[in-house]
Amino acid sequence: VADLRSRGVHLGVWISPHVRTVAAERPCPVTDYPPGSFIQTDRTDPLQLDLTNPATRAHFEAKLEKLFSLGIDMVKGDRGEEFELEDATFAGGPGTLLMNTNSVRYAESTAKVLRKLYGDQHTMLWRGGYTGVPSIVNGVWGGDPRATYEGLQLSVRRGLNSWLAGHPVWGTDTGGFNGGGAGAPSPALFTRWAQFSAVSPVFEVGGAGRNATPWLYDEATVSRF
Repeated sequence: VADLRSRGVHLGVWISPHVRTVAAERPCPVTDYPPGSFIQTDRTDPLQLDLTNPATRAHFEAKLEKLFSLGIDMVKGDRGEEFELEDATFAGGPGTLLMNTNSVRYAESTAKVLRKLYGDQHTMLWRGGYTGVPSIVNGVWGGDPRATYEGLQLSVRRGLNSWLAGHPVWGTDTGGFNGGGAGAPSPALFTRWAQFSAVSPVFEVGGAGRNATPWLYDEATVSRF
């Protein structure tokens, strides 16, 4: 890792504040978390970390530090905002008061660990946002648009709305995340989406379709990209 960093190559990982009970057909340990570590909802999978619980938050941060110490200085923080939690119970109070600030606590804990290890020399790209998040992370992205022209149009609107909401450093999954049928995104759609990303503050390429391996497009499409 040190050799890669000396060459200007940095390693990043995708993280989530959720714990699945089974992943890749293997059971995942959840018992190492302190009692009361999960938000009380009717969901059984994934379990959602209750970061209003100080013991849980400290345990989560310790896990992140062990991971990031491997040389990881870029984090893509997914999830943290996708479930309705108004009827849930947090250690710190009712979901009606705490649901929207979930993504802030999640970002704060991640930033705390990265700053401890790397100072300001780290990068955070976040999906969930709320008041205060832009002062913590480096940017946000509009997650999981469909790999269609309608998905591209929606992403343009999302970018404008994100800027107006106080999150100006924004990007999207270039080409869309999923959907669109076999062979999506097409070379034409991927090129158009890349043009949009090229004038966005964050240029990110990724998805579940052909854009997962953009170098495998035909030579002309790669050249345009």
